[in-house]
Amino acid sequence: MRWVLGLVGWLAVAGCANNDCGSGPVTTRELVTGTGAEAVATSFVTVHFIAFDSQGFPFSQSYGGPPAEFNLSGTDAEFIFGRPGRAIATAVLGMKVGGQRDATLPPDQAFGSDYPSSCQPIRYTLELVAVD
Repeated sequence: MRWVLGLVGWLAVAGCANNDCGSGPVTTRELVTGTGAEAVATSFVTVHFIAFDSQGFPFSQSYGGPPAEFNLSGTDAEFIFGRPGRAIATAVLGMKVGGQRDATLPPDQAFGSDYPSSCQPIRYTLELVAVD
């Protein structure tokens, strides 16, 4: 749960004027195209990640510890990542094992109005380690 400590620190310094959280789709950019099994809606996946704030500073990561494991069709990702979990699960769909992808979550799918001081987009670099 290292990400919780990083998130608390990040929330303390992030902010947005008038709590006006932007919305939009999750955008992704392929960094490395994987060659293994593809993550589909019913997959159980193992993912390493680094989360970056809107200024590009990392505030949470799984490297150096166990990767995140979750079912793409359930609420596992929300339990692990909190509110951004559903958007992260969406970003993992279609990835192949060995692949790396950048995913930018708009404020409403990041932390949004749940934490008004964190009304910022966040970016995750995701690496798909396994698909079961």
